[in-house]
Amino acid sequence: MDPRLEQATERAEQAAQKTADWKKGQAAAEERGETRGTYYADHIGTAQLAEAKAAAELREIKGKLALDLTDLTAAEIDAELFEAMETAQRTEQYLATRLKQADKALKLNGEIPEWLTEQIAADEAKLDKWTAAGDKYEAEYARRGGWQRYLLVGGGHLHYGNCFTLTPGRTYASLIAEASGLDADQVVGKFGTTACTHCFADAPVAGDADKLKAAREAGYCERFGDKGYLTGEEMDWMDKADPSWARKYHVYARCSTCGNWPSVTTTNKFRKHKAAE
Repeated sequence: MDPRLEQATERAEQAAQKTADWKKGQAAAEERGETRGTYYADHIGTAQLAEAKAAAELREIKGKLALDLTDLTAAEIDAELFEAMETAQRTEQYLATRLKQADKALKLNGEIPEWLTEQIAADEAKLDKWTAAGDKYEAEYARRGGWQRYLLVGGGHLHYGNCFTLTPGRTYASLIAEASGLDADQVVGKFGTTACTHCFADAPVAGDADKLKAAREAGYCERFGDKGYLTGEEMDWMDKADPSWARKYHVYARCSTCGNWPSVTTTNKFRKHKAAE
């Protein structure tokens, strides 16, 4: 069974069981003559909503799995494939950790705990299922001769995979299914200022107003870049920073706008930072 269908089926069954349990509890309370106001009715209503949501999710997944892959767009195929890939990668990381634990236990105690053996077996089975779930989408990708895929940097721009601004091992970027199969003009039209200007020559450059709006929506303070120069008072705060916060080559100051303590550049500007909560 496809792992998504298996998980959705399990969630739907659990939600239905929870509704049944609350109804059973209500019936038992009524037999005992207990009056608890709307206690059971409220919980039953919440459980029924969760059950309806789980059932709708199950129907949606069944509908997706029943579709002919040849009718799906590149973006739709990659959305399913990337989900399977990401889950398989996470499972592989968990499995690697379990195997290290098992190796350590074997060296220290001469045996592997039963619970750890069971977890390793479960992780291996899960990895196989999610890998197999993505195989049919990979096959469709290969059958069509492939299509262009793009990387999105968290909080940054959309790039070709070979963009020189991406530093392997240091720049966190992930494949974005929404852009799969689009050509350069379509990417610029759809993503606008999010498109990298090095990769897409026609991509518009975000103005100060666009940058400020995007920063605020992401929870960042507006004091960065050209707006990040320290005031005299903030310069004084640099001398009062807690030494335990200091890191090599980093100087901190209190931002009078948001109250946070971001690091300061060599030109006395605040680095981009999250607004204090």
